[in-house]
Amino acid sequence: MKDQQKQKDSKKLLDRELIPKEYLDIVDKEFNYVKSVAIKKFSEYEKNINETLLEFNKNKKKFGFAILSENKIVISVFLCHTPYYIRGTIRHEMAHIVDFLINGSSSHSYEWKRIARHLGLTNPKSKTKPSLTIRKNIKQQSND
Repeated sequence: MKDQQKQKDSKKLLDRELIPKEYLDIVDKEFNYVKSVAIKKFSEYEKNINETLLEFNKNKKKFGFAILSENKIVISVFLCHTPYYIRGTIRHEMAHIVDFLINGSSSHSYEWKRIARHLGLTNPKSKTKPSLTIRKNIKQQSND
């Protein structure tokens, strides 16, 4: 059910052509780095990890999500606006992809946290919500 909702959400994807090149360069560099780390740590899943796709949306509530059945990560260009958020979101969602490849499902379990640490998250969180400051900025930008 959750995957179906994520598939529905992914239909609202942004065309890469509409995203600033500087932003894409940062995101692509991080995405490729995380894929290479995942392949080194979980080499038996190299083919699947290499096939993982990265897409973008304008979600104002979620930094990103993984569509496990499609081997796809979707990140919000609205919320992932700094290298810090880009890095954390891509690593968080790649941990879900790897967890799914290993276990056939993914949750914020101990195993997922172990994978997330291997991918460079120092304090993996089970749920990532925008901070109060970010939410205020979103509200202000929406009113402008």
